[in-house]
Amino acid sequence: MKHTAAVLTLLLAGILGSAVPLHAESYTLDQYLRQVEKNAKELLLARQDIDQAELGVRQAKSALFPSVFAQAGYTRNFLELPQPYPSNEYFAGVSASQALLNLKAYHALKFGEEYTALQRTVYEETLRSILTSAKKLYYQAVLLRENLIVKQASENGDYATYQNVKRKYEAGVIQELEVLRAEVVWRTKIAETAQARKNLAVLLLGMKSLAGIPRDEEFVPTDTFTRVPPLPPEADPAKVLAARSDYELLLRQKRMAEITIDLARADYYPTVSAELTYGYTSMSDGFRLGGGTDVLQLGVRISLPVYTGGARSTGMDIERSSLEKKRIEIAAMQDRILTETRQIFLSLVEAKDRIDTAGAVLQTAERAYALALLSQQNGLITQLELNESAVQLEGARLGLNAAVYDYLSSYFDWEKATGEL
Repeated sequence: MKHTAAVLTLLLAGILGSAVPLHAESYTLDQYLRQVEKNAKELLLARQDIDQAELGVRQAKSALFPSVFAQAGYTRNFLELPQPYPSNEYFAGVSASQALLNLKAYHALKFGEEYTALQRTVYEETLRSILTSAKKLYYQAVLLRENLIVKQASENGDYATYQNVKRKYEAGVIQELEVLRAEVVWRTKIAETAQARKNLAVLLLGMKSLAGIPRDEEFVPTDTFTRVPPLPPEADPAKVLAARSDYELLLRQKRMAEITIDLARADYYPTVSAELTYGYTSMSDGFRLGGGTDVLQLGVRISLPVYTGGARSTGMDIERSSLEKKRIEIAAMQDRILTETRQIFLSLVEAKDRIDTAGAVLQTAERAYALALLSQQNGLITQLELNESAVQLEGARLGLNAAVYDYLSSYFDWEKATGEL
């Protein structure tokens, strides 16, 4: 399985034909993951959610800052009044208002900040999920590529066998039945190779879509199954919970539920604000300013809710119920995470055992095929028996590839489950 990137590109170009041309781009796993992280649509949307949440925080902060307003006006009286009254009135003023006590605005700001942190956690969880899926896709492509190589080699071998048997038949050494059997085996492999080629091409299309790679740009996954990560030790439950972004997400939702209770409780408290106003007013019969009045006022306003028909107490009860639901969900997730981690570890152990077994089976199958080939050349076994040995060898190679992929797939799930990704 040891191939360089250049050799793999040339080899796959020959196998896939027009599906992967010679100018195909080669991608290591890390290169592909960088493309996914940069261009995956779900991640782009998650980044937008973070931006919107940050804007919400800015908006919530505005309620705690002073507000300044300027106004000006002109009034013209067109009727004559029985007592002297100026026809023209001018006014202008500036007022500033500052909240001195507004618990609802304060808790709304805390809610917005926690919501922004939650959206960042959502992004981290989305990133972990997508990168895990991308890793599996990448090595699924490696699996299909390796299987295609096996299928193509098997097809080539069966074709060579068919030509050899055909020559023997034409020389009168064997019967026509042997030729027909060899031809059936060869043509069956043509269909299997075509199916394997199509499966790889379809998967590569999906990989390009996930990573935002243009459809007309072909690429080849260059990593191989030559090395697999060692079996990890069992995880510490406390460390697993601390590292899981989905668990952190639920904790942040609980914190937001607590802040929502504070928001509902704020309806029981007064709001206090101060207002400073400077104004100028001038009245005259002509169109002129001057001789007006300056006003500078400072006021304090207190608003205290007295009765709301039970809306406040009902709102508090609703938010307390939501908080209790979050507590139950957290306990349930703790159990689910620890069970999931244990199940993935058992899958890793099983897949590792299958790799060891499949490797031993492949060595035996290779030795058996070599002996069968030698025996067939010496006339000790029939071509049909040699074909059976070739089928076993092909199955052993495919079985080892499948075992390695299953181990890698479980390992990627393990990284995500333990928070190592």
